[in-house]
Amino acid sequence: MRDLNLQPFNAHRRVGSLGAAALYALCCLAAPRAALAQVVCLDSIGPGDSIVLTADLEDCTSAIGQAALTITGPINVDLNGFQIRCTVLDPADGIQLFGSGVRLKNGSIRGCDTFGLALGGNGDHAITDVAVRSINGDGVVVSTDGNSLHGVVSTNHMGTGFNVSGVGNRLRECTATNNNDQGFMVSGNDTHLSENVAANNSKEGFLLSSNKNRLKKNNATTSGREGFDITGDDNRIKGDRATRNTQDGVAITGSENRLNDIVSTHNALHGFEISLGADNRLKGCNAVSNGSGGFDNSASETQITRGRAMNNSTNGYRSDGGVDNSIDNIVALENGSNDVSDNAACANTRWRKNVFRTSNDACIE
Repeated sequence: MRDLNLQPFNAHRRVGSLGAAALYALCCLAAPRAALAQVVCLDSIGPGDSIVLTADLEDCTSAIGQAALTITGPINVDLNGFQIRCTVLDPADGIQLFGSGVRLKNGSIRGCDTFGLALGGNGDHAITDVAVRSINGDGVVVSTDGNSLHGVVSTNHMGTGFNVSGVGNRLRECTATNNNDQGFMVSGNDTHLSENVAANNSKEGFLLSSNKNRLKKNNATTSGREGFDITGDDNRIKGDRATRNTQDGVAITGSENRLNDIVSTHNALHGFEISLGADNRLKGCNAVSNGSGGFDNSASETQITRGRAMNNSTNGYRSDGGVDNSIDNIVALENGSNDVSDNAACANTRWRKNVFRTSNDACIE
C-alpha cells in the first residue's frame, strides 16, 4: 500500500495549563477530521482513515486487470467532486471495494474496463452521489450483501447499469441510462429499489430474476425490451411506471407476485402481459394507449382487480389460457378491438362487476 503520509491528530502536544480532564476532552471527545490526500492510479487505501481527494486520477491503465483504486473498509472516502478516469488503451478497472463499511461519495468514474464500481468484500458499503460513465463492462456491480446506494448515476456502458447479485441491498434515486444491456439487473433476493429511473437501455429497464424484492415508484422508459421483466417469485411492486418501452411495459413469468397501482402507457406491445407462473395479483393497475393490448393473461390463478384499460390498440383485457383466473371491478373503454375478451367462453376466468362497452362473449359481466 502506498504511504499517504496521513498525520493523525496529536493529542500529546503542549497544552499549557490544561488539566487532566481538559486533556481527556481534547484527546477523546474531539471528532476525527478527514485528511486531505492525493492518491495515484492503482493505489490501495484503508482500512481506517477518512480521506478527501484533492485532484483527479487521470490516465489509469493496467494490462493485467488491476483496479484504478482499491478501497478496503471501514473507511470514509470523499472524492470531493474529482474524477477517476481510465485510459483508452489498456484501461484499468474502476474502483474496487473490499472489507466492509466503505463510505464513498461525491465523485465520478469514467472509461474503465470490466467494471466502474464493484462492491466486494463483506458488503455493508454505502455509496452516495457517485457517477459512473462509459465502462467497457458493467457500470456498478453489487455482489455482496447489505449495501446501500443513493443518487448513483450509471450511464453509457457496454454492459448493465446496475448488476445486483447480493442479498438485501438498497438502491434509492439511482439512474441507469443508455446502457447496452439492462438498466437494473437484479438476481439477488430481498433487493429494495425505490424512486430509480431506467431510460434508453438496449434491453430491459428492470430485470428481476430473483425473489422477495420490493420496488416502489421506479420508472422504466424507452427500453429496448420490456420496462419491467419479472421472472422471479414473491416480488412486491407498488407505484411504478412503464412508459414508451419497445416491447411490453410489464411482463410477468414468475409466481406469487403482487403489483399495486402500476401505470403502463404508450408501450409498443402490451401494457401488462402475464404469460407464465401462477397466483399473480394486480390491483389498481392501469394500461393506457399501448400498441397492443392493455392486459393479456395466459397464466393460471391470476387475479386482476380495480384497474383500467383505456385506448389500447387491441383488447383492453384478454383472457387467453390458464385456469382459475378472475378479473373483477375493472374499467375498460375505448380500446381498438374489444374492451374485454375471453377466448375460452369464460371457462377459465371469472368476470364480475366490470365496466366496458364491447366484448367478444356475452359470458363476460
